[in-house]
Amino acid sequence: SELPRPAVKSSANAIGRHKAAAARAKGQPRDKRAVAGSIFTASHLLMDISDRLPYRSVRSPSSKVWKKFARSVDKCSSPADVSSLGLWFLQQLKREVLQSDWGDKKEVIWMEEIKKCTVGTCLRLVRVLEKEAIDWGRVASAWVLER
Repeated sequence: SELPRPAVKSSANAIGRHKAAAARAKGQPRDKRAVAGSIFTASHLLMDISDRLPYRSVRSPSSKVWKKFARSVDKCSSPADVSSLGLWFLQQLKREVLQSDWGDKKEVIWMEEIKKCTVGTCLRLVRVLEKEAIDWGRVASAWVLER
């Protein structure tokens, strides 16, 4: 015979767990530490990418500009902050270090996606910038010229 099913309780805790599970299903992290970690990782990946680029591959080679960028990365605390940093960073990149197919639909789509990024998508979008937008072979050539 079938075992009886436990009664479903509608306590605040049960409702809270249900809401948290629904949020995670939508790609939202479990708690504030996870949010902070995701934002931290995405913004610091932008910093890491910038550190791998020679000055000749960016529009503003001034160290003051990049120190201000570093301070902005350190203050980054929301998907909107990551979005602003990502859009600014992309505008700093010279076309010579971007993949040849990046300037078409890919760039427009990426810019639209990052403008509405969430905690669950901003890191992925920064990785797209790193892996699909930047031509690291061209960056290596720029380093040779800069030395």
